[in-house]
Amino acid sequence: MKRFEFPLEKVLHYKNQILESLQNELNLIQMQLNEVETKLNAFNAEYRQTNIKLREAYQKDITTKEITPYKMYLAQIDQAIRINEEKREKIKVLLDAKQKEVLEAKIEVSTLEKLREKQLLQYNDAVKKETELFIEEFVNNTRASS
Repeated sequence: MKRFEFPLEKVLHYKNQILESLQNELNLIQMQLNEVETKLNAFNAEYRQTNIKLREAYQKDITTKEITPYKMYLAQIDQAIRINEEKREKIKVLLDAKQKEVLEAKIEVSTLEKLREKQLLQYNDAVKKETELFIEEFVNNTRASS
């Protein structure tokens, strides 16, 4: 008997390639999210440290002229924080969409693999029956010729 061939093998292979590609894209988006969150944490830390320096400057009784650079720098950091928070939210939306795509692709691949397993079991059962029939026929022919 010929060996088992799954008729949808090429489709399964193609779906696996798509799944792998989607997972790579998901990983890239996750890396982008990690980068933005790292920047956001750095900006927040810088904001806190600058704010502490500003409070210390207030305690030393410095002039408004000397405080202005601190306030301008804090405003720049605040703007950078807002920009990165917006980026983070956009990336999270992309991440959620890509996760859904990956999940759908995994379901498709899983369905095809289960179908393949089912057909392989049917094939193995058919091979077993054919082997049993061959043996039975052989035994009957041996008995008949004796």
